[in-house]
Amino acid sequence: MATYQETKPEAQDDQDVSQVDLQQNFEANNETWAVDHVEPDPNTDGNRGKHNKVTFVEQSSDPTPGTDECVLYAKDVSTETLPYATYIKADASTANVPLIPQITSGTSGNYKVGGITTVWGVTSNITTGNTQSIAISFGALFSSTPWFFGVDRITATGGPAASYTTSKTSSGCTVTSITNDTTIAQNFNWVAIGPSA
Repeated sequence: MATYQETKPEAQDDQDVSQVDLQQNFEANNETWAVDHVEPDPNTDGNRGKHNKVTFVEQSSDPTPGTDECVLYAKDVSTETLPYATYIKADASTANVPLIPQITSGTSGNYKVGGITTVWGVTSNITTGNTQSIAISFGALFSSTPWFFGVDRITATGGPAASYTTSKTSSGCTVTSITNDTTIAQNFNWVAIGPSA
């Protein structure tokens, strides 16, 4: 890789010396430009000057944009509650909006994209009985009551069962199960989707 020489050529250099220095600097610039970019060849097609891709160096903290500026950046996720990697920030006063969440697999979790949060989980054995309820907590992930809440019975026994939700708030709700069996507890998968906090 060519080395860019910031102080070359010098004012007193003869042409036969400065030509070599200039060519080396041009080569160094071309090698730098070639990273993520279409080759800087004026004879190439209309894509010259454009990006092939954009690579971000991971940041350890959120940057602060200047006035009337917007920044797109990658953030160190090791200390994050939610495993986001890429953010956009409009100005110093607005929240950091995650663009690409890294969703881990599992029976429970949450993620946020563009101001919309999805939370999911599994109930822990709704108490046996014809009609029983269990409270589900979302934590402080929603700014208001979720737009959607769904439940899916996963208990294979216990007879026909119906379920519904009540007492819905931004922090949780209650799931009620109705069965014709008073001896087998019921389990449900659940999901909530709503405005991010």
